[in-house]
Amino acid sequence: MDVLVELGAVTASVTVEADDTVHAVAEKAAEALGAERVALLVDGVALTDEGLRGLDAGDRLTVQEGRTFEDIERITKAFASITKASIREMTAVMRPPSGVEAVCTATCAVCGEKVTNWSLCVRYLLRPDLYMILRDASSAQRLADLTDKQLDCVRTVVNDPGLGEEVMQRKSFAAAAFRKWLGVIWEVEARVRGLTLG
Repeated sequence: MDVLVELGAVTASVTVEADDTVHAVAEKAAEALGAERVALLVDGVALTDEGLRGLDAGDRLTVQEGRTFEDIERITKAFASITKASIREMTAVMRPPSGVEAVCTATCAVCGEKVTNWSLCVRYLLRPDLYMILRDASSAQRLADLTDKQLDCVRTVVNDPGLGEEVMQRKSFAAAAFRKWLGVIWEVEARVRGLTLG
């Protein structure tokens, strides 16, 4: 079956075989569009192998250059390590262990929320729709929309050895999960945008 792939104003047709994986279709799309690395998106969310099976002939897929399916999958996997129980544990403390506030502030920044102190951070992290917000922030489209200021917050955390994932693990499981998620986002965006830690 043929599907349409779009990268900006450029559209191409790609044949999807019954045994194709998302990775194989992404390679075909990249070749058809003259791009190097691409991720296939449906409504701003990375296409999965399961989603690929649900496509119909003539369906349109958005292509995002630079971020691959594997990148989005790694970010999604890191997001999956964040649990509601660990967030409740972390937000129950009046004063967080050193570094936890910085990791949480950067997490809020990636989600588009500017927080200036721990109580605002806790209020944001206790939102009932936090998981939806984090999942949305993990999407390829939202990653592309991250501003330099948001990425600077992430860079500050990733650049500080005192805020490493292992260090956070000893202080808070939620902070360690957030740090892991931020680290993967930084790796992907630094590569796509040509950024360095310095």
